Amino acid sequence: MKIYLLTTITLILFSCHDYRKEFTAIEFGKGGGFTGKYDAYKLDNTGNLYKIDHKVNSETFVKLLPAKQCKELFKTVSNAGISKLSINNPYNMSSYISLVTKTDTNRLVWGDPKKNPPQIVGEVFEKLMLLTK
Repeated sequence: MKIYLLTTITLILFSCHDYRKEFTAIEFGKGGGFTGKYDAYKLDNTGNLYKIDHKVNSETFVKLLPAKQCKELFKTVSNAGISKLSINNPYNMSSYISLVTKTDTNRLVWGDPKKNPPQIVGEVFEKLMLLTK
């Protein structure tokens, strides 16, 4: 009986893990080229999506994601393990994902066609970019 109770409590605790607390924000975008213009966005862990203009250091509110969708996105990013990756392969046109925590930022940059990132990075990036439509 004690093992059953302990197992049940453990499962409840793990299922209640809020992945949004692991990262405070996810920044992502793509661009570069002759103009150096980037389409850049930030999704904070409360579901607010912002368009970022790095040239004038401003953020413009785009929309609020439903809590369930936001939690699922942060869970996907966490489970993908991309926070442990180190990718720095910029090119003329590049894409990036920055995972922001309270103490650190892990920025993944890719674009060099000879150095593709792991498939999971591309999949996560596409999910994030779909938010901007």
